[in-house]
Amino acid sequence: MGRKPRIEYYGAIYHIIHRGKHEVFINEEDKLEFLGILGEIKEIFDFRLIAYCILDNQYNLLIKTYNIPVNRIMQRLNMKYAKFYNSNYKKSGSPFIGRYKALIVTEGNNLLNTAKSIHNLPVLLKLTDSLAEYKWSSDVFYRINMEGVVDIDYILDNLSTERNLGLEKYNELMNSPSKELEINK
Repeated sequence: MGRKPRIEYYGAIYHIIHRGKHEVFINEEDKLEFLGILGEIKEIFDFRLIAYCILDNQYNLLIKTYNIPVNRIMQRLNMKYAKFYNSNYKKSGSPFIGRYKALIVTEGNNLLNTAKSIHNLPVLLKLTDSLAEYKWSSDVFYRINMEGVVDIDYILDNLSTERNLGLEKYNELMNSPSKELEINK
């Protein structure tokens, strides 16, 4: 029996989860390389990177696609990283387990709560005591208000049209124990 086709459409937002067969990001160099590849692909393909978190054995992305289907983006990302990984560690094949998960995320609270859960993974998994201590998630871009490989405007504009208020609400969301945050523009 064949796999079910993914639901893909223009403007979709996806929470991508791809787990490794074992540790696939062994050291900082591996994580930096992955981010570099992600940045290269972002320059070539038409998508927004809203959030990410890189753990030793998996990565989570929150992306919004436009003209390029998510499967082409992910194929390029996984292929380029596998090539790097295999070359560095004298391995072959994909370091990842099967197919990545691509969960469709809706705008509003679902989007904000997905970004929060991605950023909070290291705390939830007890890899660190606070978000600010973990440097392999996009949370740092939001906290220092820096546009880069991550399109921070997408979340901040959802929180408020005024940048300072958006940053304040972002910090409130990330630090709140509850899941829901009221969106008032």
